[in-house]
Amino acid sequence: MIFSLPRYEAVIDAYLDGLESSGLSDLSQVTSVASFFVSRVDTIIDKMLEKIGTPEALALRGK
Repeated sequence: MIFSLPRYEAVIDAYLDGLESSGLSDLSQVTSVASFFVSRVDTIIDKMLEKIGTPEALALRGK
C-alpha cells in the first residue's frame, strides 16, 4: 500500500529499474500491482481547495 506521492514515485522508479535490468525484450507478459491510498491525497487536495475558497473550488471538495 502506497500512502504518499514521494513513495509512489520511488515505487515507479524501482519498477522501471527492474524492467530495464531484467533484460526482457518482450514486456507484454509482465504484470504488477501497486495500491495507492488515495484518501490521503484527497485530504490534502480538499485543504488546498478550502484555501482557494472560490465557489468552484469548494464545490470540488470530496470529489
